[in-house]
Amino acid sequence: MTDEQPGGQDFEHDYQNLVENPQYREQLQEWYEKEKKLRLIIFFTSVFFLFLSSFGQFGLLDYSFKERLDLTARDKIFAVVEIKTLLGLLVTAALPITTLIDDLGIFDKKLKISRGCIQIKFSPIIWLLLPGDMLLTFQAVLVANQDAKNPDNFLVIIAFNLAAIFSTSAFYLSKAIASAARKYMLARKNLQIIKVYGINPIPLYKDAEQIKLIEENQAVREEAENTRERLAEEIQNHQQRLEAQQQDFENQRQDFGIQFKSLEEDYTKKLQERESETQKYKNYIDSLNQLRTNFNKVKKPITDLMNKVKELSGIDESIKELTFPKLPTTSTSNGKTVEIPKYYWRWQNSDRSWKDLQLPSELSPVAYSLFNFMEQQQELPPPTVRNYAPREGLKKCLLLDFDIYSVIVFCRDEEYRKDGATWDTQAQLDLKSLLTNYQNRGYSTLEFTPQEIMSNPSTVLEQIKNAIDSKNEWESN
Repeated sequence: MTDEQPGGQDFEHDYQNLVENPQYREQLQEWYEKEKKLRLIIFFTSVFFLFLSSFGQFGLLDYSFKERLDLTARDKIFAVVEIKTLLGLLVTAALPITTLIDDLGIFDKKLKISRGCIQIKFSPIIWLLLPGDMLLTFQAVLVANQDAKNPDNFLVIIAFNLAAIFSTSAFYLSKAIASAARKYMLARKNLQIIKVYGINPIPLYKDAEQIKLIEENQAVREEAENTRERLAEEIQNHQQRLEAQQQDFENQRQDFGIQFKSLEEDYTKKLQERESETQKYKNYIDSLNQLRTNFNKVKKPITDLMNKVKELSGIDESIKELTFPKLPTTSTSNGKTVEIPKYYWRWQNSDRSWKDLQLPSELSPVAYSLFNFMEQQQELPPPTVRNYAPREGLKKCLLLDFDIYSVIVFCRDEEYRKDGATWDTQAQLDLKSLLTNYQNRGYSTLEFTPQEIMSNPSTVLEQIKNAIDSKNEWESN
């Protein structure tokens, strides 16, 4: 009992899958109803035309057998049926009846003969009955016209055409009747199946190709579904990797922001210290100016006194040449004259000695970070520090010139400078042209962005050191 239960469940499951929906069932029923009506029309039409053809052929054959066999109305079989009538009926019905039996498969086998290994199929209907029927009909037409006083010259052709028409029409009308009857029975059977069971009978036991297409379609759908699932999984994995990368980038950006903020705070502190020192320097300059003013006030009475004392001419000449030392000055926008401050960076050499590097201007936060890291590493020789701008009026970037090694480094920190305009496209081209000129003259040129300097200063120093070492090796060779 347990062994049969799974099979029954599978059958019920398969049966439920084969049951069509109500709308499609109605369409199938209508189609099979139309198919039945069409086959009935073809069947009765073929029977009607076969009856007409057979009636005409029977009349010709009846008259032919009477004349050729010299039969009369008294010549009967069992004193019931005339012999000429019986022969006409047999000849007329032989071809249609044989064709119907063969096409309908009443004997479950086609009337064909095979010979040996060659498998030559011989059909008695086509090669015996059809030619024989045509021959008998042909001679019947000729017999019907043999007593004519003026026989037609085309009688043979006409007789042959009539015989061919009668025999061929009987053959094909019989096949049409058999086909219409067979398809009518099939349509009626399919209609019963769809009405009773609700199943389309064609894919159930007839249309194997349609079943194959359904199975292939199901396989393609399953493959498409699997592909869709794999694609969704790949998209999800890619989304997770993308989110992880975005999170890493955000963490790096936050770390860089914290580092930059720390450097900015350090730079701000240093800047405040420098501003305090600058203020002290200005106060000192102001005191010197006040001293120079007082000195000039004292100088005039002394000069007048020296003019009076002629014997002290040597002292007079010395006093005239006495001047107060001057400091570099510059004019501001409001017309005031201000002393130009000088900037220095205390540089420790590899031998632990110290050197003051004169700077062309105040360092930007990027330049300050680079010098601070260079001071910690103590791996590079002291450079000549300059500023560079492609033309007047633009912001200047820091330039480190290791002249004795023929190495020049451009630190692109102009964005962090206060004075000047932003570089345009022509300025960038001028910089590229300057780098090319330096390279043609044998210099090694390096260019670093603020992001490279702030995020990875060790790499920047390593590249500068490699450039210097390469120049040393080339010169030694």
